[in-house]
Amino acid sequence: MAWPETQSPERNTVRHDSRGDVAKNRRCRSRRQAGFLIECRDGHAFSHAAQKFLSNVTQNMIRTYGNEPYRAAVIHGGPGAMGSVACIARELSKVVGVVEPIQSRYSLSELTDELHEQIKSVFNEPLTLIGHSWGAWLAILFAVNHPKFAKQIVLVGCPPFEERFAPQIMERRLARLSPDDAALFQSLLSELSGEGRSDQNVAMKQLEHLVEKSDNVDTFDIETDKTDLFPADGTMYSAVWSEAAEMRRDGRLMECLRKITIPVFVIHGDSDPHPLEGVVGPLRKCRADFTCHVLENCGHSPFRERNAHEEFYRMIETILQNNQIAHT
Repeated sequence: MAWPETQSPERNTVRHDSRGDVAKNRRCRSRRQAGFLIECRDGHAFSHAAQKFLSNVTQNMIRTYGNEPYRAAVIHGGPGAMGSVACIARELSKVVGVVEPIQSRYSLSELTDELHEQIKSVFNEPLTLIGHSWGAWLAILFAVNHPKFAKQIVLVGCPPFEERFAPQIMERRLARLSPDDAALFQSLLSELSGEGRSDQNVAMKQLEHLVEKSDNVDTFDIETDKTDLFPADGTMYSAVWSEAAEMRRDGRLMECLRKITIPVFVIHGDSDPHPLEGVVGPLRKCRADFTCHVLENCGHSPFRERNAHEEFYRMIETILQNNQIAHT
């Protein structure tokens, strides 16, 4: 899932592919002996013990799906929603090899550097970057800082690039919730932004259920989520999103958009609370080479929507095969 916006030395590389092969360095072998890592099938990488000690073992980790060469990287949202796009990577691996980088850092510069290390560890040519929600922004930042590794960008459920559109997100979310849920939603956001701080991970877990109601239309359960998903990282969300939101407020995010010279594909649900005009308007203003497609009866996560997921995957597969999708 993607989380709601608030207002305010030795490398440890682990690779997993859809056949259950595990490539690991010396440090990872010791952790596996301790029971933190297990061999897996279909990209499932971690035992419950590994999830419990997530902060100690996720540095520079990447899951791989399908066969080499890897042509696409699927970047999760949040910040802190680790494992939430594994289902996309697994489905697309039927067409091309795909990597799923797991974010583990707590600042924008560290996250872009980490993503660079992760991608170059498996491939040394430009990839298609597929970013969901916050991951769409990270894909933009990565492409600006490491253009050698970016072939094209797919923005799925992208948040608005300009601050003037941000208030619409909360307005739409609250309008879709009951009065009690709306009050709880705002209270939890206050906790995550540091006002009356409590256990941030507990607050994130509660928000997950509310966001499911406010951001989606008709979703279905994905069975592999049980093993794909990591515990939500509330600390990562608070640290990274506050920095990212400041980039939007002071215009640095728009400066990044102006530097994008590769093709951009926008895929957006018509019921996503994130205003589409806040995405395509800035892209148009920055003269980006972009194509937009709106999915009907679809919320923030098209790959989970009963009425939109098949069309969503058809569109992504078309993009990966170097064809254009129709502009809408």
